[in-house]
Amino acid sequence: MSRILLIARREFLAYAKTVGFWLSLLAFPLFAVLGGAIPMLMKHAEPVREAVIVDETPAGSGLAAAVRQALETERGRADIAALRMAAVPES
Repeated sequence: MSRILLIARREFLAYAKTVGFWLSLLAFPLFAVLGGAIPMLMKHAEPVREAVIVDETPAGSGLAAAVRQALETERGRADIAALRMAAVPES
């Protein structure tokens, strides 16, 4: 072997004995698998459907009415949007 190949071999073997080399060698496939699996898992996850606010103090009664009004308004908007989508003929 030439001197350059001997030096390159020695340097590679010295680097291959380190923990960092093996961690980096194993980390890439692990992150590649996780990067592909996480979106698939999130696609099948159920979104949060309801939220509950419980405030039994006298000052909280105004908040409950405001939240109730906002939810009713949002539900009305969703109903109107659904009716519009149903009324559009498919081409």
